[in-house]
Amino acid sequence: MSAELENLVNSFSRAAFHGNAAWFVGAGTSRPSALSGWVDLLKPLGQELGITVTANDDLPAIAQYYVNKMSGNKGPLVQHLRQTLGGAARPNFYHHQIARSNVGTIWTTNYDHLIEAALAQASLRYRVRIRESDMVELAEPGTTEVVKAHGSFGVSSPAEFVIASEDFEDYAYKRPATTARLQSNLLGKSFLFVGYGYGDPNVRTVLLEARRLAERASHPHFMLTAAQDTADAEKAGRQELWRADLARIGIKCVLMPGYDAVEQTVARIARRSRGPTVYVTGSHKDSSALASEVGKSLADPMQSRTILLDGQSAGISRDLLSAFQTACVEQQVDLNERLRFFPNPYSSNPKFSSDPRLLPLLKEWRSSLLRQAHSVLAFDGGMGTQAEVELAKELGCCIVPVPLSTTGSALSLIRDPQIAADLDKRAPGYIPKAEALKLSATDIVECLLSDMPPWPH
Repeated sequence: MSAELENLVNSFSRAAFHGNAAWFVGAGTSRPSALSGWVDLLKPLGQELGITVTANDDLPAIAQYYVNKMSGNKGPLVQHLRQTLGGAARPNFYHHQIARSNVGTIWTTNYDHLIEAALAQASLRYRVRIRESDMVELAEPGTTEVVKAHGSFGVSSPAEFVIASEDFEDYAYKRPATTARLQSNLLGKSFLFVGYGYGDPNVRTVLLEARRLAERASHPHFMLTAAQDTADAEKAGRQELWRADLARIGIKCVLMPGYDAVEQTVARIARRSRGPTVYVTGSHKDSSALASEVGKSLADPMQSRTILLDGQSAGISRDLLSAFQTACVEQQVDLNERLRFFPNPYSSNPKFSSDPRLLPLLKEWRSSLLRQAHSVLAFDGGMGTQAEVELAKELGCCIVPVPLSTTGSALSLIRDPQIAADLDKRAPGYIPKAEALKLSATDIVECLLSDMPPWPH
């Protein structure tokens, strides 16, 4: 990985960990869901205008020409977009990784609902902000905010969509609250633009505001995009000029060798944005001396400064957390920096451990916690433990199983292809020891720390 890309991943992930990051998502993220790009959307309208639409055109101007042809009525243009983009598309890899990331603010110029669908599928709470009145409402803690800067199918009226030249020209005048929110976020958060490319018209409003605020911004902004084929010297040259111009207004654009590389980087950020955090799950009825040893080892100030997420559970996880807290106190480690507390659904209703009808609610309550967990230590446990592990997998956590018996739930996790592949990358000798029930506290801690971000503070 290049130093430039490493800096992007670490800088944006660290900003996200501290709550100072925002995604800015463009139409390119929806193309893997078989949704058309701007050129393809406008080609049929160009035929009605008697012109051929190409990627080199001013696309908002083409849209404006069509609105002009319709005597200023934007309704037919919006209807065309709805018919083309408003079908039964499903969230793709980009949407799922963005939803899983520990980033609380997602800006998008897309009209579709794929980001919202990905958040819902992950059992995450979210609030969509579209209209001016939405921008002034207070945010709820633990809720992801999706700001749809250009309108949304099913909600916005034709006049509220940002498509044609006049919409961009009048944006700040007609949307003062949205513009003020954008300015505030540009000053106080680090943005990562994904799904945009050279000449993309949808990003022009934010680039204008970024230029105005460049000297006052307290956080760096980044863009990930695929590089043009160097065999086409004209396109590659234009992209480099555009990249240099982005740098002028405070956006560092990193060119990737292809879209697969962009996807891999987004996935890496999704996990790394959670920081060096660990959640422990296991039976709430049993105890484990090994768990206590792991907790004591993780408190060692000479180790990477791991942060434990305390879900207020009893049993094995409480053994580990109690040992961790005791060791931190003995070694004069500030617990405020090493522990984060979350409510426990079991305490409100003991049926969570035995009633399968309550599992969806358990997942919903644990989703906010697990979205902030880089790794999950999974000891043997019952139905609740298995539900938490299943949700952790869906949210992209690294699962580290710790089998305590040949009949426990953790041993079956070792045989999960996704979990096994992740473990082989982190600690190649871990699986044989786990299968033989010969894991030591050192083995477990080394596996946990092998891929942890080194910067909790």
